Amino acid sequence: MSFGIKVGRFIGAAGAYAVEGAVRGATGLGGFAQEVAQGAEAGYVDKREALLIDRAERDAKREALKAAYIAKLAAGTVIKTEPVAAKPAKVRS
Repeated sequence: MSFGIKVGRFIGAAGAYAVEGAVRGATGLGGFAQEVAQGAEAGYVDKREALLIDRAERDAKREALKAAYIAKLAAGTVIKTEPVAAKPAKVRS
């Protein structure tokens, strides 16, 4: 038997053990694994809804602030400032 065949058989056996371990683990855990999957799905849905609500509230607030600012610009109540000239800096060489 060559070295390559031995390595291939080892890889195949390791794969078989991994699959068998996963099957035995799922069988042994029974309902727990299913409950974990359901809990993860429910947690995702709840958090996603909360994030969507938060985003909608932020968008509405931002649009209200933008509309108020545009109204101030139209009314001419926004104070416009002149640009300030930068002071020359001393450069050390």
